[in-house]
Amino acid sequence: MTTAIPSATSWRAPPPPLAVLQACEWLSPAEAVDPGLQWQSTRSSHALWRVRTPQGRCAVIKQVPQQAAAQQRSLRTEMLVYRLAAWMPGLAQAVPKALFIDEARQVLVVQALSCRPQWPDASPVWPISRPDVAAQLGRLLAGVHRATAGLAITASPAAGVLGLPEGWAHAAAGRPITTQALMQHVAQCPVLSALLQRIAADYRPQCLIHGDLRPENWLRDEAQNGLVFKLIDWELAGQGDPAWDLGALLAQAWIDHTTSHPEPAPGQPCWQALATPVRALLQAYGSAQGLVPLAQPEAMAHLVRCAAARLLHVACEHADQGASMQDPLLMQWLACARHLAHHTQDEAAHLMPSARTP
Repeated sequence: MTTAIPSATSWRAPPPPLAVLQACEWLSPAEAVDPGLQWQSTRSSHALWRVRTPQGRCAVIKQVPQQAAAQQRSLRTEMLVYRLAAWMPGLAQAVPKALFIDEARQVLVVQALSCRPQWPDASPVWPISRPDVAAQLGRLLAGVHRATAGLAITASPAAGVLGLPEGWAHAAAGRPITTQALMQHVAQCPVLSALLQRIAADYRPQCLIHGDLRPENWLRDEAQNGLVFKLIDWELAGQGDPAWDLGALLAQAWIDHTTSHPEPAPGQPCWQALATPVRALLQAYGSAQGLVPLAQPEAMAHLVRCAAARLLHVACEHADQGASMQDPLLMQWLACARHLAHHTQDEAAHLMPSARTP
C-alpha cells in the first residue's frame, strides 16, 4: 500500500475550516453562526485550527498549506493511520477520534483532547520520568505494535539516521552548518558509525511504528477519567521495527534527565535515577504482549542500540536549532550514545531484570 506525496503543482486549496466542520456535520447551521463559537489557530509544519462551541465541544482541523506541500510535506500517512484505526481497536485506543478525512485536499479533523478555553495552552507536559506515564505509554505502544503486526504499508522514514555512515552528505544537504558538522562527526566516528550500521543490519520491520515519540506527541485525553494518553502527529509513521519506538522512549527518559541536569557528565545513563520509570515502561510493554521480545538478550541489545540511535537523531534536531558541537546537552547525548555502543551487552543485561513481567 503506497501513498503519493502531493507536489506544489498538485496542491489544491483546502476549504475554509468552518465549511469543513459543517460538511462533516460536526457543526449545525445554527452553531456555525453562534457568536460564542471560539476559534484559535497555530502553525507548525502544517496549519492548525481548534474550534470550541459554547457547549464545550472541541475539534482540531489540520491542513497542508501550499508552502508545506512545496516542501513535500503531506498528511497522507497520518490519514492512513486514522483510517486503519477505524477497524483496529488496538490502534484506535492510541489516537484521537477522526471526524473527517479528505486526502484530496489534505484536510484532517479530529476530536480535541483538551477543551480548555485557551489553545494552544500551557497544558502540563507529561514526562516519561513519571512511572505512571511510562507504564501507560508502554501499554499503548504494545497495543499499536500487536494490532498492526504484519501490516503491509509504506516503510516509516523515521530510521533515516541509520544511513549517516554512507550518506551523511546527502542527509546534510540544506541543513544548517551546525547539523552538517554533527552528521559528518557521526559518519566519521568509528564507534557511532559501526553502531548505526549494526542497527541497520538488525532492523526488522514488523508493524506500524509511530516513529517520533516525544512528550509533545503524547497528550492526555481530558475527556477520560484517569491518565489516558493518545498519540498524535503520525507523519513519520509506517512499517518499521517495534524496537525503534520502544528505544525512542528509553532515549527520552535519558533526554529528560539530561535536560533537567545539564551539568557535564561522563555520558553514562543514570540508571539509578531512571530505574523506576524504565522498569515501569518495559514491564507494561511486556505485560501487554508487545512485539519486542524483552526476555531475549539479543533483542534487548538491539533495543539499547536503537535508544542510542534515537539520541543521535535528537542531537541532529538540536543542531538544527543552532547548537554547536560544544553544546552541553549535545555533548552528553553523544557521550551517552558512545557509551551504549561500547557497553551494549552490559546495559542490555542491566535492563533485562526490569523487563521481565511479574
